[in-house]
Amino acid sequence: MSNFVAYLARSAVFALVAALCGCATLNMDPAQREQKLQAFAQDTTDPLEPMNRVFLKGNLLFYQGVERPLAGVYMAAVPGVVRDRITSGVRNLEEPRIFINDVLQGRGQAAATTLGRFAINSTFGLAGMFDLAANSGLNRQTGDFGQTLFVWGIEPGPFVVLPVLGPATFRDGIGRAVDPSMNPATYAIYHWGGLWPSVGVGGFSALSGAAGLDDVLAGSLDVYPRLRSLYLQKRASELGEAVGVTVLPQTEAVVVPPAPAEKPKRPAAKTAQKQTKPQ
Repeated sequence: MSNFVAYLARSAVFALVAALCGCATLNMDPAQREQKLQAFAQDTTDPLEPMNRVFLKGNLLFYQGVERPLAGVYMAAVPGVVRDRITSGVRNLEEPRIFINDVLQGRGQAAATTLGRFAINSTFGLAGMFDLAANSGLNRQTGDFGQTLFVWGIEPGPFVVLPVLGPATFRDGIGRAVDPSMNPATYAIYHWGGLWPSVGVGGFSALSGAAGLDDVLAGSLDVYPRLRSLYLQKRASELGEAVGVTVLPQTEAVVVPPAPAEKPKRPAAKTAQKQTKPQ
């Protein structure tokens, strides 16, 4: 118990110091944020592409050889209703991490909503297996440390494909490393349940999202540019939510020039038919 209290104390100190460091950038001009996000979503510079393609190839081999078969067994053995309850419970364990990041981002309303969701779903929703808070108008919020770094003004860095974890930027890669240590639920599961329950929570989360990759792979001759584009646009939308900016997917419209107007056809010249008078 003393270790858990010490963990909370360290997290509180970290949150305080990080918030003080980020205060100077919380009030940036929203128009500048929107311009940055639009540029981020459409960014075509990719200096790490050769390395990323190698890691993507390894990730796809792992997905096709390990993750997809496990996901198939999981979906075949576990009824859909039960899978939904498991997914909802795992997502509920992410609420403390979302709450902490919303506080660090200065999003008071989002933090209050997340705290209310966690309280309602953890009690009346049977440990989060039922999302009763959403029925009360408390919709799920976004909040991760990569998003927090964006709010503080940290640049994203180049796009990178992480082994096993998948697409990210340097900024989001740091966020993924920090987020588990910021989540009291992660520490509590490991402290009271040990290693395997912690691995199980992450495994259920990965299996639940495995089907989404099949949609990306379907019909793609070269999956890398499509995966990169989808990630940047989705991430730009999540980052925009942190600063109250709506980022819509930007695609270049194919302009089809109008067909030239047809010239009016001249009526065919009628051949004069000479009528011979009867003699």
